[in-house]
Amino acid sequence: METLADRYDRLRAEMHELRSGDKLASAADAVEAALPRRPVVLVSTSDEGAGLAAVCAARRGRGTSWMKIDLLAPDVVGDGRTVVVVEPVDAGAAWRQAVERVYPGARVLIVGDLLPTIAIAA
Repeated sequence: METLADRYDRLRAEMHELRSGDKLASAADAVEAALPRRPVVLVSTSDEGAGLAAVCAARRGRGTSWMKIDLLAPDVVGDGRTVVVVEPVDAGAAWRQAVERVYPGARVLIVGDLLPTIAIAA
């Protein structure tokens, strides 16, 4: 059974994978494929997610922006664009509830859910 400390270490390691250029590029491809075709604001609570959001915004260009957010003091998105939360890993139910409270109706994209899991033979 995975302890809370083990889970934290595992998720942290998954997040740090996005610090690699090739992993970041693959994650950006997956996120871009899942984004709606209309203008969006990409937001993230983590450094790695913010980096990914920035890459995606730069690739999409006009109509897409990004920002790193703090759910305790969130920036307002008041221009009618769809908010899409981009994160490398799912931080759990309480985090999702906080996102919904701050950005009602926001779409949440978790990179781990978008990329296929590839079994590596030992």
